[in-house]
Amino acid sequence: MFVFLEVAHQRFVFTKFICLQMFTSDEKSYEEEDETVVRSISVMIVEFSCQNGTIEEVKKIVTILNEAEVPSEDVVEVVISPPFVFLPIVKSLLRSDFLIAAQNCQVQNGGAFTGEVSADMLVNLGIPWFVGDKVAYALTKGLKVIACVGETLDQRESGSTMSVVAAQTKAIADKISHWSNVVIAYEPVWAIGTGKVATPAQAQEAHFELRNRLQENVGAEVAASTQII
Repeated sequence: MFVFLEVAHQRFVFTKFICLQMFTSDEKSYEEEDETVVRSISVMIVEFSCQNGTIEEVKKIVTILNEAEVPSEDVVEVVISPPFVFLPIVKSLLRSDFLIAAQNCQVQNGGAFTGEVSADMLVNLGIPWFVGDKVAYALTKGLKVIACVGETLDQRESGSTMSVVAAQTKAIADKISHWSNVVIAYEPVWAIGTGKVATPAQAQEAHFELRNRLQENVGAEVAASTQII
């Protein structure tokens, strides 16, 4: 199982694993105790938001992460996703059993794209993971991908959440053929940077629909093996 946790500095308490219950697997029942939740996952993603905007703040977060008690790598794989400008410093300071993910990349093989960061640059920096919607391109460059899907508040309130995430998942399925390095992350747009979060029931409902759509659009083997968070 795979867990995605977006981090805002003012509410970040890694040692308590705050909010992990939001993303329990669709195959597992929710458990209240932190230790139970942690043991049920194999990968955890920590993403820094733009509120973590100084080197000092980033260093504090990395220190907390480095001191955290986390199960061994064969139980939990931890991936940290800072903004581009902090990728090198986080990579240099982070403990060796934690990995790094980029939050975006340019879908071009070089060129005059001022300010853009290419997938080749990420690979050259030794960044193994990518978070975003440019799934097919990132995979061709050897990156592992956390593909984000989710609905807006209007779509949630109109009752179209399932059709929206189903369409988004099909769009991904139409572009790729190999799923071993792909994780699907249900990240509702209305929960990004708002302080609001999806409930365990809402997340599990979305996970269930996403897995069904994978089976329908790709096949039973991929549906059973692909991690959905």
